[in-house]
Amino acid sequence: MKGILLISFLAISLAAVGQDDEGFVLVKSDPPIQIHERWVEFPNKKPAVTSRELKSEFIVNAPVHKVISIIRDEKQVRLWQSHILNYKIYPKADSTSWDEYSCHDVPWPLSDQDSYMEYKLKEVKAGEE
Repeated sequence: MKGILLISFLAISLAAVGQDDEGFVLVKSDPPIQIHERWVEFPNKKPAVTSRELKSEFIVNAPVHKVISIIRDEKQVRLWQSHILNYKIYPKADSTSWDEYSCHDVPWPLSDQDSYMEYKLKEVKAGEE
């Protein structure tokens, strides 16, 4: 079944898990890719600690099962992201969403960076965007 698949990646800090999509601001658009950001505050931190939350959306014209098989397979991800030190998928009951943790090997003088992401898949039919 071919269709257009809208994939939203929410790169979220652990403190922001469960927040809605409100408050995102478009920071870059190069169709069919859009990058949004918002700043969230970690709860119960004195002084306040904030973290940038990113959301990217893009359209892929491919069979849904092929897209999912590539981005949910840890071995495949390591092939096209060779700088990853650690990568783990956390499936959810809903097959169209899952969480992912990754740690990226960033060259010196910077330090390695990790991220926690929530993936959501939504099929969009032509004209329904």
